[in-house]
Amino acid sequence: MTNTKLVDFRLPDLGEGMEEAEISAWNVAEGQEVALDQSFVDVQTDKAVVEIPSPYAGRIVHHHFAPGDIAKVGAVITTFEVSQDTKVADAAHGHGAPEPAPPPSPASPPPVDEAKPVAAVSSAPLRKGRPKAAPTVRRLAQELGLDLATIAGSGPDGRILAEDLRRPDAAVAVAEPAATVAGPAPVSVPGAQREDRHITLSGISLRTAEVMANSWATVAHTWSLDEFDATELLKAVKHMRSRQKDGDAPISMMSFFVMAVAQSLRLHPMQNASLDLEARELVLKGRINIRFAVATPNGLRVPVIKDADQRGLLSIAAELDRLIKAGRAGKIEPADMQDGTFTITNYGALGSRFALPLIRPPEVGIIGFGETKLRPWVVGEDVVARQVMPLVSCIDHRVLGGDESFTGGLPTGGFRNSVIERLENPLNLLGGS
Repeated sequence: MTNTKLVDFRLPDLGEGMEEAEISAWNVAEGQEVALDQSFVDVQTDKAVVEIPSPYAGRIVHHHFAPGDIAKVGAVITTFEVSQDTKVADAAHGHGAPEPAPPPSPASPPPVDEAKPVAAVSSAPLRKGRPKAAPTVRRLAQELGLDLATIAGSGPDGRILAEDLRRPDAAVAVAEPAATVAGPAPVSVPGAQREDRHITLSGISLRTAEVMANSWATVAHTWSLDEFDATELLKAVKHMRSRQKDGDAPISMMSFFVMAVAQSLRLHPMQNASLDLEARELVLKGRINIRFAVATPNGLRVPVIKDADQRGLLSIAAELDRLIKAGRAGKIEPADMQDGTFTITNYGALGSRFALPLIRPPEVGIIGFGETKLRPWVVGEDVVARQVMPLVSCIDHRVLGGDESFTGGLPTGGFRNSVIERLENPLNLLGGS
């Protein structure tokens, strides 16, 4: 290009006070042309993997970080070559004061003057020879004991994909010294290794660890364990599924869980609250936004169904389906995991009967559902076989007591009983539909 200038792009704050993010993957390589608004980098925050669109049309001169590196908000991550006529809006693309420049390294290009033509700058790729792979693929390789340098990548530009690690010819562990002690030869297990492995926690994994540690250290957890007759609930799920058409979002047990919990939170607003000790106040939330857990390629994520109490069963099922699919594809947006007011966990899907879930501060409650099994159940004066579901309700005892009398609220047991009543009588939950 002629009549050009160099422009640095700084990592923006992608929401909720983000301080740093992990560079997940470069979608446009150094030296390649990039279009305006074309996705050029994926970054992993503590909430999601986010695609960042290019603010310019031009050419990528240099990436200042490699995949897997952690960049602070405001740090220069990419240098663009653009036309001299291109307007540079620091307020739009700078997103904060720049971080101090990192110490120079042999692989880094010299500082550049944005006013000079690009011909005055030489660009060298960062970390030549480093295998190209996303952070999730690197972690998988560590778990399998594989050396990425020995794997042939089938992705773009030789990028190593997860499926490359699972090929039969990929089971090559990092070489170990040969044994020098005479005796029976050790059994060789493909992918096994004898040395300690160090897995760096970053992004969402690190944030999850911090949130759970804070929860255990600060929240006064009080759990109540119960069971209920889920026979009619299972029938209702089967009946509603039989009425669905091809392409409809699947109605599941979780659809009913969300609906029952949301309706019960309307009656028990003290459960739908957040605690702010610094302000010395309890905030009773006007909206009911239900969190639930989704297993994704990047670990557990907790998206939010907004305004769950305003939705019918089909709407809840559709939103569950959308968020679950986005999670499994690694495409949950940050906005989908914000503003939660109460959390549901379905550990029964893992085969557990009871568990003791931890509250996600500043929320003050969480409810969990266990695995349904055929068990003895008393009906009237008879003992019969019924489908029984375990349930665990947890409250923050700093806020909620057994009777909530100090705030004039309803007993916390009333919330749990309200959920059970609705799930035991699903036709009433659906308003007779």
